[in-house]
This record gives sequence, C-alpha cells and structure tokens, in this order.
Amino acid sequence: MRVQFEATLDELVDAVVRLGSRSKLAERSPWPGMIVWGVMFGLIAGVPSFFVLVAELELKLVVFAVLTSLGAMVGILVYLSSYRQSSKRMLRERLKIQVETASEGITEQVTYGWSQIEQIQETADSIDFLTQAGGVVVGKKAFTSSDQMREFVEEANRFRDQFRESFTTREPD
Repeated sequence: MRVQFEATLDELVDAVVRLGSRSKLAERSPWPGMIVWGVMFGLIAGVPSFFVLVAELELKLVVFAVLTSLGAMVGILVYLSSYRQSSKRMLRERLKIQVETASEGITEQVTYGWSQIEQIQETADSIDFLTQAGGVVVGKKAFTSSDQMREFVEEANRFRDQFRESFTTREPD
C-alpha cells in the first residue's frame, strides 16, 4: 500500500510526538532537567535563609533543610510543567529548519512489513500504523472521502490479519 500527502509543520510535529512516545530511544529523559531545576530552586530558597536568619545553628540548619526541600520540589514542578511544551517547541524548530532548507519539502518514505504492524488506530485526524518502535501516521486529508479512508483502513486490517493468519497456521518443516 502506498499513500502520499502533504502535511503542515504542526501535523508533522504532532506525528513525531505521538510516535516518539512509543519509542524508548526517541523519548528524551526529564531527569537531568529535573535535577538541575530542583537544585537551583532549592539553593535559591535555602541559602538566603541560612545567612538572614538570626538563630542558633541547629535551627538555621532545620530551616535551611526545609526551605531547600520546598524550593527543590517547586523547581521540579515548574520544570515538569514546561517540559512537554519546551520539547515540542524545540522539535518544531528543528523540523522547521529541515523543511525550510529542503528545496521541495521533505519526502518521507517508510516501509514496514505487515509483521511489524501491531495496531492500526484511527484518531480524530489520522490513521496511525503503530509498531513497537514507532510507526507511520497517515493524515486523513490524504483521502478524498470518508469512504475512501474506510476502505483503506479495512484493506490494511485485512492485509495485517492475513499475514498473522498465514504466520500462525504454518506447519513446521
């Protein structure tokens, strides 16, 4: 089966994000950022209290520990709240550069065997062919009608099911 269509930059970003969430390699880990933001906010909250507070050393240490911990938690929450959006924004900028530098846009040709297709999923704006490592997103605007799209999905499911049947009913040599 072959499908060809044009996608906007936002559609491309959405497809990469959706398929990237299925891949362990594509997903960027939030841990380094969480650690940096937690330490930074913790120190900003805790260090001034240590020098400003006029009290015994033990009380200063308790207040410092509490404020540093609270600051670290706030830093982690702030980072996590902006993590997805900033990742999407960076991906959009990278893809925008690729699209702008390509003279005739980006042509993506991907081939998967039916054995690799785990699921065919219809979303609000696409048909997703999902594999263990990602997959392919076919925008619904690739079809001229909902009947054509429905026939495409039925045929794709039929191909996938036929492969599974032939694979599971093979007799050993």
